[in-house]
Amino acid sequence: MKRIILIRHGESLLNEKKCVQGQLDSHLTERGKKQALTLLSQLKDINTNFIISSPLKRAKETAEIIADNLNVKVIIE
Repeated sequence: MKRIILIRHGESLLNEKKCVQGQLDSHLTERGKKQALTLLSQLKDINTNFIISSPLKRAKETAEIIADNLNVKVIIE
């Protein structure tokens, strides 16, 4: 059976400043990067073929951290 798992990006610089960002683009904070790494413990035993990400920096950075550790490809949509 195929599964789709939805993951929200880690904390971004604008999240940290309590800004509503919508389509504004900002990088992850150090905390946001740690949040992405924390997800690995829950994802490492799932057979993942690829990750699809938004091109926004915060989403792409979160996806790349996870993908690098799971050794899978990130597709930007």
